[in-house]
Amino acid sequence: LEEIAAAGLSDRIELTLVGTLPRQMNATQARYHEALTAAAQRQGAQLRADLPYRAMGAVYAAARVCVLPSTYETLGIAPVEGMAYGVVPVISRVCGCAGYIEPARNGLLADMDRPGDLGAQLQRLVDDPALLARLSAGARATAQGELGPDRFVQRVEALIDR
Repeated sequence: LEEIAAAGLSDRIELTLVGTLPRQMNATQARYHEALTAAAQRQGAQLRADLPYRAMGAVYAAARVCVLPSTYETLGIAPVEGMAYGVVPVISRVCGCAGYIEPARNGLLADMDRPGDLGAQLQRLVDDPALLARLSAGARATAQGELGPDRFVQRVEALIDR
């Protein structure tokens, strides 16, 4: 939210935050959630928590970009799922799913240790509809090809053959 505001994009994009809340929040988590909710409301963002998996297809279908700024997630699969819908992933360079991204072909990577980098990557997509369209097509092609079910089966069969 801070990067979007700092880049001056708050009024140029529609933002939906999707995630899972802990079943029981400790005091620190509750304060963080309150602050996040307040910040999201100030920027006109929607918060969608604890959606059932079957509802995620509609979220992806309505999105153009999926941001995963995490610097600690081992995989972080949401952007990869979104790629099947042509959603452009913008992912932290150190997140596990960053390995699926080929910048300028199927998504963008952001350096979360560099203030302003995430905002700059989002600014590129807002300012260049042709880039957004090209990355969207590349994301969908990656999801259907290298990350698709046929390739998955091939990989499993290769493991079994070993």
